[in-house]
Amino acid sequence: MNNIVLSDLDETLLYDHNTLTKHTIDTINQFIEEGGIFIPCTARTYTALPTQLRDLNIRYVVCANGAIIYDIIEQKVVKSYPLAIDVVQGILKDLDTDRFYTTFVSNGELISEKGLLKIMQNLWGLSKEQIDEIQTKRLFLDDVFSKLNTNDTVDKLLFSFETIEDREYVEQTIKMTGEFQALSSSEYNLEFTNIKSDKGLAGKEVAQLLGSDDYTLYAFGDNYNDVPMFKVADVGVAMLNAHPIVQKLAHTVSDHTNKEDGVANYILKYIMV
Repeated sequence: MNNIVLSDLDETLLYDHNTLTKHTIDTINQFIEEGGIFIPCTARTYTALPTQLRDLNIRYVVCANGAIIYDIIEQKVVKSYPLAIDVVQGILKDLDTDRFYTTFVSNGELISEKGLLKIMQNLWGLSKEQIDEIQTKRLFLDDVFSKLNTNDTVDKLLFSFETIEDREYVEQTIKMTGEFQALSSSEYNLEFTNIKSDKGLAGKEVAQLLGSDDYTLYAFGDNYNDVPMFKVADVGVAMLNAHPIVQKLAHTVSDHTNKEDGVANYILKYIMV
């Protein structure tokens, strides 16, 4: 029987925005050498993945909250579950779009409203250097909606909020259908993807691609969009730095935070035994 690990990136596997520690890299590669399978599962699109993922002996990454399965060796999309543009327009239809900043992902490209730069600095506390780096991987426009409507499909739609009240307004106003789901990677965003996939379902699909059908599945995460991984896992592990509600929804809580090699240390102590 194989051991398979699904792991979120930000605030879970990564030490900071784009960094893996040497201990984490060495532990994961040892786990793989001993027959384990490691599958990163992230809200990021594939063009925004940390370059250090290439130091891991992995092939597939689940991106955009499960909407995309990406082969980092051949650098191609293996499977995608996009939203039709009419579904996206239906989500936006009754909303006051001045109450949030819109981002969408299409064909790996991240396109955001320029106003989001203010949130990145003032609310998220990103440094000028971090924002400059983000701008090299993302297109910022004054009018994101005219660009949005030129697409036939969208991999992911994302709203970023300055206040919890604005998020609650969207949650109360939006008309949920059976075509999309709303997930979250922080209290100040909502992410919309195809109902047919999430991090958990996509992670299991990668396991099938790798020919595994008899395994123990572990999942690591810190926020609400990681809960679908816990639901399909035999053991769902919330990080010590995870949101308290997410910790309650997991099977167990790690002894360490992401800045303390939490995933690697759990693998060493509880899986590679």
